[in-house]
Amino acid sequence: MVQLATRSADVDLGARLALASQVVRNEDFSGTRLDSFKATACTFVATDFSKMWIGDAQFGVGPTQTLYRGCTFDGSTIYAIDAGNARFESCRFLGVTLIDWVTRGVEMVDCEFTGAISQAWFSGELDAADAAYYGRTANEFSGNDFRGTSLVSVRFDGIALDRQLLPQS
Repeated sequence: MVQLATRSADVDLGARLALASQVVRNEDFSGTRLDSFKATACTFVATDFSKMWIGDAQFGVGPTQTLYRGCTFDGSTIYAIDAGNARFESCRFLGVTLIDWVTRGVEMVDCEFTGAISQAWFSGELDAADAAYYGRTANEFSGNDFRGTSLVSVRFDGIALDRQLLPQS
């Protein structure tokens, strides 16, 4: 495991954070403002991404999937035009603002959301090119709770909606 020296207080406005092939446990990035966040072939466990502002989040760069397990994104505003190849397991996104999320290669399992999601596309199926690149034909997307979330212009393609908890309206 690589211990990161970068803490939220050490990252300046306009900063870019790129991590590759690291295992990150119990790190605290809360309150950080980043123009760019990129993770390549990393594993994040119980990491705090709360109250962050990220202008361009690439949660998983490259063919090796980046894993987020038990991470917290509460109160964050995150733009992710191409979220990349990432898997979120039992992560919390309470009071978030997620904008322009394109998740062709993202898997989400047992995550909880409240806040607002707008201009987003969640995809359960991969086209032939993405399937060859990511080494799988589908993204696992199940057990997620969106009940406290405002969904505006959000698409769920190839995802079993009966395996998610959705808002009543």
